[in-house]
Amino acid sequence: METLRTCIACRHKDERGLKLRFVRAPDGEICFDEKALLPSRGAWVCASKACLTKAFQKRMFFRGERTLPVNENDMLKAVFERIKKSALNRLGLLRRLGHCEVGRDATKRLVLEQKVEAVFLAKDLAPRSVQEVSSKAIVPIIMSPFLMEEIGNCLGREKTGVVGLLKSRITQELLFQINILSKMGQ
Repeated sequence: METLRTCIACRHKDERGLKLRFVRAPDGEICFDEKALLPSRGAWVCASKACLTKAFQKRMFFRGERTLPVNENDMLKAVFERIKKSALNRLGLLRRLGHCEVGRDATKRLVLEQKVEAVFLAKDLAPRSVQEVSSKAIVPIIMSPFLMEEIGNCLGREKTGVVGLLKSRITQELLFQINILSKMGQ
């Protein structure tokens, strides 16, 4: 059984994979530890905008130690962008490994064959396309925080709005990151 981590803002206990970790650098700067591997004592926070904002506003990180002041808006934006970039990299890796199908028609075909774990939609996809894909799907539909151009760039294509994700460990990691990004609500 994995050790539980406690959020410094809301005191909720959960597995370490469901929390964000921050560490204090030797100079006193607070840094986001995306992979939770940096040396030093860490502070754990729920992956929600409310908990992150509270932790930064009330200076809850490393209270007994000298830390540099943090602009919470800049830090929230930096954390969001870092997770977003990591999620896009995972999506590109899924494409290179052949664990995703790109395009509305190809995704619909895989959904009918029941080979897709989830369908990933761009946030600027046309409502008609969203309705068409949603009506046929028997798998979870995920509205991503990414634009069609961002998805296309990481997949080595032009604009792409619909991606079918096949079952894999990387898919699970990507879906977890998308969940974090939606909780952060940027």
